Amino acid sequence: MTVPNDDNIEWQDAKTDTGKPYRTGIEKISSGDEANPAEVEESSASNTVRALSVHWPVDNTWHDAPPDVWNLGIISYKVEEGGVIWKYRISFRPRLQRTYYFTDETNDTYQKWAVNLMAVHTIDYNSDKPAIVRLSC
Repeated sequence: MTVPNDDNIEWQDAKTDTGKPYRTGIEKISSGDEANPAEVEESSASNTVRALSVHWPVDNTWHDAPPDVWNLGIISYKVEEGGVIWKYRISFRPRLQRTYYFTDETNDTYQKWAVNLMAVHTIDYNSDKPAIVRLSC
């Protein structure tokens, strides 16, 4: 799996609760690649917040989700370095439609609503301590 280039991503600007800018994106896919609505898994109707302590270093490598992360709805993920404006990128493939929250070591939290289960979802951000230490939804 590869991260789509920026020309193949639809971007949206966002801010953390502390006002720090970041952007979220979703891979553009052809209409024939969209998930069948009958096959889409959605999160439960419960408003219960689920959270995990994780350690996702910036290593530019795709990782298969361990069972606890899989249970929150993520199939695979990567944290990478290398942008010009945005120094870091979180990429992930969801299996559940929900809002995911990724917290870095500075306690900044970036959120992304995962709606298309066939696409790679991305978050571009800047941080002095970019490793992801908490995942919640």
